[in-house]
Amino acid sequence: DILPHLEPVDLVLTDPPYNVGFSYESHDDSMPESEYLAMLADVFLKASDLEARSIVWLWQGIRVANGQARACLPEGWAIHHLASWFKKEFAGDLWKGGHPGFSWEPIIWATRGTIEFAGPRGGHAGRDCLVGISSRHDVQAKGHPCPKTFKIVRDVLAWIPGDTILDPFMGSGTTLVAAKQLGRKAIGIEIEKKYCDIAIERLRQ
Repeated sequence: DILPHLEPVDLVLTDPPYNVGFSYESHDDSMPESEYLAMLADVFLKASDLEARSIVWLWQGIRVANGQARACLPEGWAIHHLASWFKKEFAGDLWKGGHPGFSWEPIIWATRGTIEFAGPRGGHAGRDCLVGISSRHDVQAKGHPCPKTFKIVRDVLAWIPGDTILDPFMGSGTTLVAAKQLGRKAIGIEIEKKYCDIAIERLRQ
């Protein structure tokens, strides 16, 4: 509803719902997979219409391996780079599941045209494997069921040029807080007032 009415943006950086059954306020996180992928494809197409030149999202490794990331992109877009977020505490003793623990998540950077890397040329923040503790430690995002780690979002945003950032799945506002720290403008869209209130409070601090 909102995307078609926005002014142009430079890039999209978002953490969409994973469709794995998290308990959100009203969003159904257990949609049929075809409907879920169609939703993402529609959002990214409308972001493309806003003249964005980069779309970056954090997702699941199995979907990347199955080629579903490329299927979500509009015509003329290509995967520019795949990075990873290494959740170092899950390489320790926190994982109690019945299969190998997911200690990393992919970060997908798609572009149309040539985009220069704007991040540091040295140091860990310039590498494509970013190390960070889980979002459960970001106490400012408390109240959202699945916030992303602030440091990871900020580091990725610092890689990519562009004055105006769009997050169409804003959640607790992590992308907007990172943009504010980096002196850039950002637009967040969120369906739940509860999560908007969390984002507003974080931006006030």
